[in-house]
Amino acid sequence: MQRNNVKQRIIDTSFDLFREKGYKSVSVMDICNACGITKPTFYKFIDSKDSLLKYFSSTLTAQIPEEWFHIGSSTDHLQQIIDVFDLYYFHTEKLGIDLYTEVFAANLKEYQGAFNDVFRFNAWIEDLIRLGQESGQIKNPSDPHRLMSSLIALSFGNGAYRCMYADPDQSMNNLFQSGLKAILCAEPEEVR
Repeated sequence: MQRNNVKQRIIDTSFDLFREKGYKSVSVMDICNACGITKPTFYKFIDSKDSLLKYFSSTLTAQIPEEWFHIGSSTDHLQQIIDVFDLYYFHTEKLGIDLYTEVFAANLKEYQGAFNDVFRFNAWIEDLIRLGQESGQIKNPSDPHRLMSSLIALSFGNGAYRCMYADPDQSMNNLFQSGLKAILCAEPEEVR
């Protein structure tokens, strides 16, 4: 079996086990048994159980299609911002509360790549905000960089809230969308 296939099988199997049984309840041996490999084989491809979290982190922004980083012909810039965060939160919700909490905490301890290519993503959101302001779709006249930073802070805060309260019925996306609209659609007198 090819090297990359074994590594990907370990990652995929561990993801399924973590979602099914919970991260803390799954051991390296459980992963090995489910993959039909030995512990030495596991450690040949993966440093530790905790290091698996980086693979789940990096997939969050990796799911944003390349073509989304181009403004394109759409004139609804506010909707473009909403759509990209919808996609991000769709993949976040697929992790489940338990695994998302582990991924979030791992990124607080040591950056694991939850927002790979952050500069590019942030610059793109900033451009969409600027275009949305120019077209009148985004009412908040604050500096686009400041607004983008507020959205990123809102997203991190939303993630922390999700981890602390772990309510499976509370959609991270719905909570974030409310904050996004409050930040971007505030009228000038509401900003002060």
